[in-house]
Amino acid sequence: MIKVYHPWPVPVQALCYSEPAALTDMEVWVSRVRERGLIGSDVRFAVRREEVPVGVLSDEAGSREVRPSSYLVFARDGFEVVDRMSFLRRYREP
Repeated sequence: MIKVYHPWPVPVQALCYSEPAALTDMEVWVSRVRERGLIGSDVRFAVRREEVPVGVLSDEAGSREVRPSSYLVFARDGFEVVDRMSFLRRYREP
């Protein structure tokens, strides 16, 4: 489930990779945000099937992996992948 988290510096939406099904939710979320024109048409999310599936967020700047317990975060600058500890230091649920 996509949740809103507060501050630092402004609220964001985020989804945690807590189970493999979350990767499908992330893929759909990135597609919908792209269709709404809120991110560039080059931004993509794919699932790489490995022993433990891995999400891959890619754009013109390169690719970032979403591994278990990582967060996919959407803020005004677009999507980013944040590890669990960094996320918990920056954000909290309202």
